[in-house]
Amino acid sequence: MSRLWSAVAAICEQPFLIVSVVAIAASLSVPKAVPVVHSGATSVRDMTGAKIPIQVPASRVIMFPPSLSEYLTLDPDSRHIIGVANYLHLEVADSMLSHIHPRVSDVPTVVTRGWNTAIPGDPEDVILRRPDAVISWGWFSDSLKQAALPVVSVTNTLTKPAEEIDLARWRMIASLTAADSEFASLLSSYRRRMAEAVTAVEQARLLTGGNAPSVMYLDIRKSGLIHAEAGSSFFATAIETAGGVNAAKQKRPGTINVEQLILWDPEIIILSCNGSDSFPSSLFNDVRFSTLRAVRSKRVYKAPCGTSRMEGFVEAPLLIDWLSELFHPAEMPRTFRNKLTKTYKTFFNYDVSDDEVDETLAFRENATSRGFERFGR
Repeated sequence: MSRLWSAVAAICEQPFLIVSVVAIAASLSVPKAVPVVHSGATSVRDMTGAKIPIQVPASRVIMFPPSLSEYLTLDPDSRHIIGVANYLHLEVADSMLSHIHPRVSDVPTVVTRGWNTAIPGDPEDVILRRPDAVISWGWFSDSLKQAALPVVSVTNTLTKPAEEIDLARWRMIASLTAADSEFASLLSSYRRRMAEAVTAVEQARLLTGGNAPSVMYLDIRKSGLIHAEAGSSFFATAIETAGGVNAAKQKRPGTINVEQLILWDPEIIILSCNGSDSFPSSLFNDVRFSTLRAVRSKRVYKAPCGTSRMEGFVEAPLLIDWLSELFHPAEMPRTFRNKLTKTYKTFFNYDVSDDEVDETLAFRENATSRGFERFGR
């Protein structure tokens, strides 16, 4: 079987190529159906506004965008996910999802245009798996729609507030999983916890005389690519909410060069949790970054991954707590570890061990960063 998938990996670099080996691989990978009790609803409205005929809750879902955490929060039966893009397996391996939902690691991989992209490849590969819902980025869905597949489109215009986009995506998934009441409860809890986090930030800033450090949220790759969060993106908004000022003076997230980073010269750098090449040591040991204030003061930190890159209505308040402790260490109490374990118990009924908290915090990678010992046991 491993040789077969190696062949598929090479073949799927060619867009929309339909070949028999893919069909065979897909047919061997289709899990048995999991019985569900249908709610009576027969359609779902996706994020483009289209009404998709689907009997809900869906029980055979294929997923291309990074929405596993949201889906499994509202429908914790991972057997209902019958196929995912390969890159999602890589993300799961680096996140708490691999602990909370270990079966997700065994979900078959669907063919994409490039082994580690979210772009659907051969529509026949999807058809053979007999899904009752296919979650896909709206701008990559044409081939799936032309094959008459039940495509539920996810969109992100980057022109709307991050919370508004999150709300639309979660509501869509709540409809697909027939979990509207559960989502209403989750949303209420999120708003309460976020309000508490914002109040704590405001109190800390009062104690500092309104001081707000300049911060950048980056994904830095060995290839030299530097991606900076900006505008209304979730992570850019989180910086401001947690009491910082985003040093990236551009309207949208995008690629920058080293010279631009040096010009903006942030006091604090947060490195993306899902960037496998982004580590504090990568900056500390690279002469290109040696003049940066954040590097000289050792205020470079890899962000926690959690189950969803710390996005969404379960973990977003935790990200604000974590960031605010970094931004205002003298004024903020040490509460993050306790809040994380309580949150996972409440929403996932999962008892997080100290080792798992350390893993989520990238504690080893952050060990040489200034003040990170506050997140220790």
